[in-house]
Amino acid sequence: MLLNSSIIPETMSLETALSISVVIAALLASVVTIMLLFAGLAPSQRRDLIRLVRHLRRPRRDD
Repeated sequence: MLLNSSIIPETMSLETALSISVVIAALLASVVTIMLLFAGLAPSQRRDLIRLVRHLRRPRRDD
C-alpha cells in the first residue's frame, strides 16, 4: 500500500516540471564542468587543490 506524500505532488504543471528540469540540468552541468576542470589539472595541481580544500574544511580552533 502506497502512502500519499506531501513531498511529491500528484499533479504538476508543465511550468513547474520544466523549472525542476532546468535546475537539475544546471546542477548536472556544473558538476560535469568541475569534474572536467579537475581532470585537466596536472597531478601536482590536483594535490595542491585537495590540500586547500582539506585546509578550508578543517574546523577552526580558537586557542
